[in-house]
Amino acid sequence: MKDVSFIKAPIFCLALIPLSLGTYAVSYSQTYTWSGSGLPAITCIETAPPSPLSKPVMIIADNNMPNGTVLYSWGYNDFFPNITQQCVSSGITSPSNSLTYKHAMTTSGGGILGIFSNMIAGDILTPETSDLGVGIKIYAKFNQGATICNDCSPYYSTATTNASNSLLRNIPEGTEFELKTGSDAYIELNPVQNKNMSEYKMISSNTSISLRGELIKTGFISRGGTLPVSFASYKDNIFIGVDEHQPAVAILSSPSSNLHVYTPSCRLATQDYTIPMGPWVVSDSSSAHYPITGNDTPVNLELKCSGEVKNVRFKFEDAYSNKLSTKNIALHNPANTSKLINGLEIELLYNNTHVDIDNLTTTNIGDLGSPVTITTSVIFNTTDTAKFTARYIQVDDITSDGTPYTGPVTGKVNMWVTYD
Repeated sequence: MKDVSFIKAPIFCLALIPLSLGTYAVSYSQTYTWSGSGLPAITCIETAPPSPLSKPVMIIADNNMPNGTVLYSWGYNDFFPNITQQCVSSGITSPSNSLTYKHAMTTSGGGILGIFSNMIAGDILTPETSDLGVGIKIYAKFNQGATICNDCSPYYSTATTNASNSLLRNIPEGTEFELKTGSDAYIELNPVQNKNMSEYKMISSNTSISLRGELIKTGFISRGGTLPVSFASYKDNIFIGVDEHQPAVAILSSPSSNLHVYTPSCRLATQDYTIPMGPWVVSDSSSAHYPITGNDTPVNLELKCSGEVKNVRFKFEDAYSNKLSTKNIALHNPANTSKLINGLEIELLYNNTHVDIDNLTTTNIGDLGSPVTITTSVIFNTTDTAKFTARYIQVDDITSDGTPYTGPVTGKVNMWVTYD
């Protein structure tokens, strides 16, 4: 007999396909008018940089880490470094200090402009697909002093105030606090009063707020890697605008997120394997008793892993239509793979134990890979080898269509690798 080989078909595995997206800033414009006259008082433009989720980030996170673990941190410079708020006064004064804006709401003390949260689950923004088991915490700071009044003379009082609706006022420059429901960050736009004429005026100002973020493990990452971590526009997000109840523009979303969180995984180093089995010396019933077993041939299946995976299991099936009741690998004529070779089979073994080729039975080879905490690049940096063996078994006279056969033979199996 000539050489026999069997070949593995491609397995199912996760593909890492970073998306390529454009980046863009978002802005919001608001004009406040004096409530009594309807004349313009001040116009503000709030501008946020491109969403940090437009930048590709891939993370491996082991589910063994406790909930609350910080998986990834965006600093102020790479999250929202400078959300600017530029306000230009109309110069028009008013005897009233009440302002009205386009939602037909009147504010008796002035206006506001800032960053507002819409958090559904506690203090963490949750992705649109909640079973990903991650969320983002947001932290804010003001980039200017607690009060601004750079054109106040001959007026008194202050034109702007750093504030949070958690009853914090006059928050110092650079003081960090968590942005969450009930603790939004905004600038109070205050009318300032002339000492002598009892009239009010709005003062032009340039202010800014910066944000940073932390990706937090919130639960079991059951779908790691299969979907990007995406935030819906108005479901669970942060906004720029004038009112936490009527958010204007969501700033965390991007058209499709580049943030991917993966659990550790393994993949075959080579998609296809060819195993030369060597020649088989034909025996017949007059000289031997069947079955006759050949020598073991190593079948080393190399896997590369990104972290430690539990209970790696292999499952095999014969790729051809002729299935054997012995659950061994059937052999065929390479020139016509529909022609079954009777009497000669290949048995697959693991730890000297027969492996069923039936597309049902799994062989557990244990845990593979090395434990990983957190990495920001999906790298298959550990290698393990699943050591199977294969051997010929002659169970009868070797024939093809009832005629003795001594030509080349081949077999082929499909293989799947799964793990917890």
